[in-house]
Amino acid sequence: MHSGVDYKAPWYSGMAQGEAISLFVQLAQLEGITESERTLYMAAAHGAFSSLLRGDNGVPWCVNKDRAGYLWIQEYPFKTAGAGDYTYNGMVFAMFGLWDYFQATGNALAAKLYDGACTTMARYFPLLRNARGLSYYCQTHRIQTDSYHPHHITLWRQLHWQTNSVVFANQMDLLIDDFPPYVLPAGASIAIAKGTHTLYKIATKPDGSYDKNLAAPDKILSTKKVTFAKATGAPVSMRRRIKGAGIWYQISAGAYKGHWIGEAFPNAFLRGEYLPTDYRVQRTLTFRTNTDIPVYQFGTNGVVGTTKNVKYATATTATFDRRSIVNGRAMCRISAGELAGYWVPANQVVTDGA
Repeated sequence: MHSGVDYKAPWYSGMAQGEAISLFVQLAQLEGITESERTLYMAAAHGAFSSLLRGDNGVPWCVNKDRAGYLWIQEYPFKTAGAGDYTYNGMVFAMFGLWDYFQATGNALAAKLYDGACTTMARYFPLLRNARGLSYYCQTHRIQTDSYHPHHITLWRQLHWQTNSVVFANQMDLLIDDFPPYVLPAGASIAIAKGTHTLYKIATKPDGSYDKNLAAPDKILSTKKVTFAKATGAPVSMRRRIKGAGIWYQISAGAYKGHWIGEAFPNAFLRGEYLPTDYRVQRTLTFRTNTDIPVYQFGTNGVVGTTKNVKYATATTATFDRRSIVNGRAMCRISAGELAGYWVPANQVVTDGA
């Protein structure tokens, strides 16, 4: 249960009802069950769907329109009509139930509710997003959590796949760039260029993750200047956004174990491809005009195979089917035309007009 909230039956959580719909629909689609079992599961799905039709003009309720007229499915509806947490992830899980129900039944009302909920999520994304930081859990409490931010990325990816909407794809890109998920591939290492670099010790959890319970999370505790006579590298255990700063890496072994170094291509960057996102509907990018733009083909572990520069006098577009962090930079993989298979830095193009 949500902390600080005390509920007494009867009440509906829109999130739980949506997940129940998905469960019953998927059970009804299993092979090897009898027709009577299939009928029973779909009857349960119909019942759970009916709960998502209960507006805030009755009790219990879990669906309402806000003051601007946007549809909400409340994970935590309050006693007062129209009042709730306005929780983002809970709403999207309820939407997935509507999606599954529509796919199974063709119910027009389920489609309308799903469409309206998509409109709401796209409209209120600026309130969910916290630029260069963790996204917010809900509208009412405006809590930032490192546990829910990765969920938001995954949920927005699913919304893009379901709707084919570039709106959700662009919003997902922003969430990834704001605060990338912590997970690194086993054996991850960074390349470090010849020259002088600044290393940091910062206040974190023991594993290097963000600690919201500290008086000053991510506070710089000490700095250290190091100079390398030639290009080198280091194993790393974490890549993440540091509060008030950029993307940094935590060195995991060697003389500088426990120190952090800032990501800045070509001075310090993670080797290879990281955080890939594939698009089921190809997206469109537009090259900046009158600008020399490098494009790359990569071999194993991010090794550059072919590099060339392109320059266009007029707006020129290309489709792309994948976006990843490649050698420490967000890049888009072009999927058709003379540049098919090449990667272009995301900051050198405009994606889907945004």
